[in-house]
Amino acid sequence: MVETMGRRIRELRMLRGLTQEELAYLLYRKKNTISQYENDEVDMRASVIEQLSKVLYVRPGYFFGEPDNGIEAEKGARDTLKNIRDQRFMRAAYEHLRIVGNTERLFLPGGSMR
Repeated sequence: MVETMGRRIRELRMLRGLTQEELAYLLYRKKNTISQYENDEVDMRASVIEQLSKVLYVRPGYFFGEPDNGIEAEKGARDTLKNIRDQRFMRAAYEHLRIVGNTERLFLPGGSMR
């Protein structure tokens, strides 16, 4: 898969937890314009690239293919946190089901206890 400027913009926007609408608001642009940037449908002026780099916390060169080790480290950290949250959620859901399952066995229809 080819890393285009638009793909990098979309990736960073999502990594920062922003919607297209939110990024548009921060850049004083329309959502449609952000979509065009992400789909490589328009050429961006240098001033737009500079604004994007400030809002998304990267060097302007990142959009032209320069590596940014901080981004890769951040992606790794976010993936790790997501996995931890998912594991905690699964444990909590399992515990909830276990408790609910035991509770249902304690009560008879109509709310009376065995």
